[in-house]
Amino acid sequence: QEVDWPHIASKGFGAGLTIKQAGLAIRMMPELLALHYEDSRKPSQLYLFQEMKLRFPQDQIAKVSTTAKDLLEGSDSGDLYLMVYLLSLGVSWQSIRILCNALPVGSLSCALDPGWDLIQSRPENKLKRPIRKKLKQSANDYLRQRLQVRPAEVHKMIRTHSRLSTYDPCNKVMPTLDAIQNKLGLTSEQVRTLVLRSPSVIGVEAVSIAGQLSTLDQRLHFFQNEVGMSLDDVRAAVLKQPSLLKYGLDSLRSKVDFFEHEIGLSSDAIAKLATSAPALLGCSIRNNLRPKVAVLMKLGSLSQFEVGEMVAVSPHILLLSQKNKIEPMLSYIINEFDEIDNPRQLGDLILHTPHILRQSLQTVAYKIDLLAERLGDRPGATSILRDNPSLLVVAKSVFNCRVENCPVDEALSVRLRPSRRGTRDLRPAISAEDLEERPVLLSQHSDQLSTILKLYRSIKHASLDLGITESKATQALRKKMPVKGGYLVNVDGRPLNPLQNISANQESQVSISFFCSANVFPEDRSYTAVGAARSGGLAIQVRIEPPVSSNSLRYLSKILTLANSIIGIRLTNASKGNERNIVAVYPITRASQHRCSLYACLIVLRVVEELRGDQDDDKLTSFDIKVHTDSNYVWKLCGSRDRLMELGSYYTSTEMSENLEGPRASFNLDIYHPLARIFSRLNGQSEPPKSKFRAMENTNVEILHTFDGIPLDAKGFKFVKGLKSQAGKAARWQHEREHGKVVFGP
Repeated sequence: QEVDWPHIASKGFGAGLTIKQAGLAIRMMPELLALHYEDSRKPSQLYLFQEMKLRFPQDQIAKVSTTAKDLLEGSDSGDLYLMVYLLSLGVSWQSIRILCNALPVGSLSCALDPGWDLIQSRPENKLKRPIRKKLKQSANDYLRQRLQVRPAEVHKMIRTHSRLSTYDPCNKVMPTLDAIQNKLGLTSEQVRTLVLRSPSVIGVEAVSIAGQLSTLDQRLHFFQNEVGMSLDDVRAAVLKQPSLLKYGLDSLRSKVDFFEHEIGLSSDAIAKLATSAPALLGCSIRNNLRPKVAVLMKLGSLSQFEVGEMVAVSPHILLLSQKNKIEPMLSYIINEFDEIDNPRQLGDLILHTPHILRQSLQTVAYKIDLLAERLGDRPGATSILRDNPSLLVVAKSVFNCRVENCPVDEALSVRLRPSRRGTRDLRPAISAEDLEERPVLLSQHSDQLSTILKLYRSIKHASLDLGITESKATQALRKKMPVKGGYLVNVDGRPLNPLQNISANQESQVSISFFCSANVFPEDRSYTAVGAARSGGLAIQVRIEPPVSSNSLRYLSKILTLANSIIGIRLTNASKGNERNIVAVYPITRASQHRCSLYACLIVLRVVEELRGDQDDDKLTSFDIKVHTDSNYVWKLCGSRDRLMELGSYYTSTEMSENLEGPRASFNLDIYHPLARIFSRLNGQSEPPKSKFRAMENTNVEILHTFDGIPLDAKGFKFVKGLKSQAGKAARWQHEREHGKVVFGP
């Protein structure tokens, strides 16, 4: 919160130091009264020790560095000694915090030693990001003055964009920030927010040289002239998604081409989309946008152009999670609405009101239950909502008012009848030829719709684009033969039923399901600086699937023992019948949501491998293992069994990385490679010649999404949220432990 400290001081309020304490503090460190950042650097630790004769117990220094870690992050060691000295004078912690907030220039200065925290934050790839051996004081001071931030924020910015430590303030930082602020018409507060959210924008080439447009000018020209956005629209979009200034023009043009030609958006609709949901311009077409369009086409029996009409009305539906939001919501509607008995009826419903996909399942369930209680007839309630789906997207308060204010002498079905006033038909004009066409897509994997190379209106359009005859394309479609680096797949509109994926394999005597969740703390917020050090937490539920016997239950205790020895710091274990819950902290470096989720699956596979390592007493027992993850990132990496088996055949991570598409750092190879290797061994694939491990027998392992293994109802969603919450509590506990706020053990 912004505080007017001079005004407060004029009213007689301050930090509460006595005259003696203030005099001694200023005499020892006059930099406390500095007016300029370059004058605020305190004497070195050696100088204070030798010349000023400051002697403090080591445990007191350690206690201060832990207690004030949030204030001292990224600051110089002299600031630490200032706080220790103030405490030795009897100054309270509250007074010290007031001084740091009221006198930010003199109380805190940026550290020039990068330290291990910045060095270890670099990704483990061949192109190491540069970190200067000594940070530039002039650059740090300029950033603090220009953006009005603390050393902690500067430290986080360098963690995120380490090249910032090499930039010259006069020749790079100041001209870039001036150009961004002037050309976009930003206020100083907006510039501050923009840079804190994406510090790498300072690295954008913003000044034109020798008549050649700068990178910034090229992006602005693209958005204004090719996309058709006004300057106000561009400003709003950049503030929502600062990375728009860094995307390559080829990448941006490919997104615009996808929206225009593959799902049929008009130029005005694309401009609206780029303004209201600019994050879509950063999404991968083949790994994100096309799979979501394909799922909507498949479950709703829609054409890609009908999906485009939905996107034009509500662009944010393509930002929803495919496995956590879109598929569960559509499957829930199919299960609850008896009137919907084929995919096309579901498609008509979401085509009429695409905002339904953005509603929470709990909100939809609440409205159905309220109507069912009022009518005493659940099918009648769903029939009303089917006829007027806009009721599903109105606020709860509005919905309650419409239901409660219905006169006694008027039927509720009549009261809630849809009004045609002010509505428009979303259905595009479709020719008779279009109605006879069956959409197909070109997927990278034949067994998963997670990486889609192209969408086609029909097999005829696919054959023309691929340069093959229609008969060959049809043959490749039916026999799942590879063509042009992919597989043709029919989008036939048959719904996916996640409930079928949890049925136990009758041939296996032991069927075990693992449900993995992960979380980080603190969470990333739009108003906070990126680059903050995070802690992670894991939550895993182990379940023996029916039929449950005393023989199969004994494996639960084995799994629990193995997990305790592998994971490390564990918080709790909970037991209930044929289930066990394991909650632990993420133990390795660079905690992030993706890394923690991937690590949770790795832990499960390591536990299963240890469980199956001694097969002497289990030669006649076969195991069916299903690992469920709530992370779309992990599901896309590991959901294709054939692809993961192929990657698991590579002995080294270097060999594996050569067969991956995309930046190496995005795969987290230090976790992904051992995961693929263990997955390969557990499924019986022969090991490379150099390997000392052996392939397992009688074991089948699959990695699925959590929503492929739970009932899609309120109880199922409560289970998912509960597991996520447990992981979040573990992450918070670890973060507080690292910051000295947890005294006792877990």
